[in-house]
Amino acid sequence: MDIEHFYDGNPRRRSSKEYSFGRDWTDAGGTRWELNWVEDTGEVYVMREAGEPLIMDPLGDTAVPDLPADQVTVEILGVIEGLAAVEEAFSGWSEAQGEAASLGWVRGRVADAVSGVRHEGGSNDPAPGSLPGSG
Repeated sequence: MDIEHFYDGNPRRRSSKEYSFGRDWTDAGGTRWELNWVEDTGEVYVMREAGEPLIMDPLGDTAVPDLPADQVTVEILGVIEGLAAVEEAFSGWSEAQGEAASLGWVRGRVADAVSGVRHEGGSNDPAPGSLPGSG
């Protein structure tokens, strides 16, 4: 679904605080995804922007233009209730996102969290609420 359909599908999504767990997750084809969690609904979702063409201004600076909403794809991976549970599920996320096909790691962690498998410890990740682009 596109990003507008995602937010229109549940009004609580628009008003909720969101936490970002990185923008550099990749699927098997190398496509980049952003990982987010919606506090009020517990939804873990990934978002992909179709192509990211760079534009150059007359001064030689580059930027990624805003894309139409229908080109921003969202996939809901599951529901994890509570920030503590999400932080536990994604412990070590900043190291994992740099790996090839790292979206598989995310899918596995969401599946484990939904089924009750625990992942703890050892991460020096920053608190997700303090990340740029979060909530």
